[in-house]
Amino acid sequence: MGSCVQSSGIMSKKVFLIRLSRPSYELTVVPPLGIMYLASALRTWGGHLVALYDMKVEGDSIEKATKKAFEFGPDVVGLSLMSFEAPVLTKLAASIKKALPKSLIIAGGPHPSTFPQDIAYEPDIDLFVLGEGEMAATSILERLENGAGFDDIEGTAIRVDGQVKITPRKSFIKDLDRIPMPAWDLIPLKKYFDMPRMGNIYKYKEFMPIFTSRSCPFQCVYCHKIFGKGFRPRSPESVLEEIKFLNQQYHIREFMIMDDCFNLQKSRAHEILSRISSSDMDICLRFPNGMRADILDHDLIIALKEAHTFATCVAVETATPRLQKMIKKNLDLDKVFNTIELTDKFNIMTHGFFMIGFPTETREEMLTTIDYAVRSKLHSAAIFRVTPFKGTELYQMALDMGYQVADDPDSFEIYKTHINLSAVPEKDVTKLQNLFYRRFYFSPTRQLRFLKLMPNKMDTIPRLAKIFVSRAFR
Repeated sequence: MGSCVQSSGIMSKKVFLIRLSRPSYELTVVPPLGIMYLASALRTWGGHLVALYDMKVEGDSIEKATKKAFEFGPDVVGLSLMSFEAPVLTKLAASIKKALPKSLIIAGGPHPSTFPQDIAYEPDIDLFVLGEGEMAATSILERLENGAGFDDIEGTAIRVDGQVKITPRKSFIKDLDRIPMPAWDLIPLKKYFDMPRMGNIYKYKEFMPIFTSRSCPFQCVYCHKIFGKGFRPRSPESVLEEIKFLNQQYHIREFMIMDDCFNLQKSRAHEILSRISSSDMDICLRFPNGMRADILDHDLIIALKEAHTFATCVAVETATPRLQKMIKKNLDLDKVFNTIELTDKFNIMTHGFFMIGFPTETREEMLTTIDYAVRSKLHSAAIFRVTPFKGTELYQMALDMGYQVADDPDSFEIYKTHINLSAVPEKDVTKLQNLFYRRFYFSPTRQLRFLKLMPNKMDTIPRLAKIFVSRAFR
């Protein structure tokens, strides 16, 4: 089925990219920026013809995804997935390989990047891209055009003579401005407007996520390293160009900044926010991934407000200094507490992320975290179970403590876990997790502050109420 397409004198390929879906695990949906960046890079750098299919919005049927791929007739099929979607991968790859036996099938995304040794034995997948994919995918297509092998491409895994060969990534793209803008034209934008989005709160339905930077320099033991460690920012000019394009071309009014640490470089953050506030665009900002709260100062909060930021998040995780040091987050908890008061003062809805069940964590330490959240001026909060994901330092810590850590994709859940690393019995951890929600939200003052700032109340409150009941009364 695959065929070459002549483009600028180069024999380019047809590439069909699919984001997988596992409906029972889907809580929120945002456009697949990873494969949208990949599609744009392949088109711009290689002249390839690319199509994109998002099973989360187009339909989760393996048969339908296979049919769409077959109709496109690709030389290459790329599959992107999270770890909980691994069971879908096996079935989808087999279905596509049967329909398109001559097509090269590649898998990428967080799951292959974390489990390359395990997943590389999937018989119907030919090659795996690990971590940041633009350069590796471009090299793969060049090799395919030239009839060369794939076994030494940086940032990939492949089976060679029955063994898995991993070629580690030695570098990442330093100048993010040279990466073309995501392929916004390849997705059905309007379908995402009515899907539950990250944070569940929205001001305008016309939203899109954007990255203004990649990677984070902090060494938190529970966190991924897909983009490496460090901080690779886009220029303010590049960020504003994309925002203006989306606003003018697609009438996007709400922008979700997906960075791991938007405010790491304060001068850059100030310039981006200043350019937005001085523009004539009728837009707003939201930060669902959060910012580093102990470096979020008064001046930057004012800049956020002037740039029409209506909601942000802060990741506290634990209110115990001992555990802050152990997990290598090392937050200044007093500064974070004061930052939350400031965002509340400027009427920016602030959501808090917390975690429970760290190695050796005691009942008293769990209660300290709950008390911290309850005393704070946070408008909303969630508490997640600590899960030692493979590829993190926390995973190795769990092994060193003598735990057997399951690699079953069904165990990758953020509200419950198959393993308890704390010093507290499992049934008590669950009770404390439920107590967190009841103590935090059963506050008339907090409820009034929350409702005062919440946009689209009639649509949002019923959904949030269901979420609260499911987490506070399990």
